[in-house]
Amino acid sequence: KRNLPLKESLSKESALYPLTPTELRVLRLIADDASIDETCRQLSINSQCAMDLQKSIQTKHHLKNRSELLVFARQHKEELKGFKLIPQDFH
Repeated sequence: KRNLPLKESLSKESALYPLTPTELRVLRLIADDASIDETCRQLSINSQCAMDLQKSIQTKHHLKNRSELLVFARQHKEELKGFKLIPQDFH
């Protein structure tokens, strides 16, 4: 299971399933308490892109604000840790 691409590794029942690999990586960084600046550095994106990705996650999961996003990320931290979020996951 761990050798499959990230998206194929998720059960369709997982709350994380609707998220794209990039959104999953952002969520993992949020779960690890990464700042927007750190997220930008790790993903090589600008702050607007990072904020758009966070907003997309919030929309998909009906989360009202960053606090709810953080709670959601922390609730799924163990599941997110199970995946190596490396470049080949994005192909």
